[in-house]
Amino acid sequence: MKHMQNGGEGITKYSDVIKEYREEGANAYTKTIGATPRRTHINGLNYMFLQQLEDCGSWEWVKGAFRNIRSTPVSVANPTTQVDKYNYFLNEINKQSDGVFMRNWLAAYSSEHAYVASEFANGTFQ
Repeated sequence: MKHMQNGGEGITKYSDVIKEYREEGANAYTKTIGATPRRTHINGLNYMFLQQLEDCGSWEWVKGAFRNIRSTPVSVANPTTQVDKYNYFLNEINKQSDGVFMRNWLAAYSSEHAYVASEFANGTFQ
């Protein structure tokens, strides 16, 4: 996997990708969701997601979720909004983990996640 940093350099180490979303750039977790006052940004949400995979997750969960999503007809799943797509993806990962992923994520990031989820659902997510 190759991820582009804000400066345009490619990074390939998973830990460096997590660090990028946590600390680097104006939209990193520590400067958005993890800051006071909090503000939302997809980079902060990416950090929260990737850190949970690092701490207690498995890429097998993600791969299984993508396999299920790809094999499900659009007419059955039919997520249309960003919120629906986000929730659908997390729900699929949660199914793959037998509930472990979401339980741990919500325990680790309860207030931050609630804020991000409400901003996302209200359409004010930056």
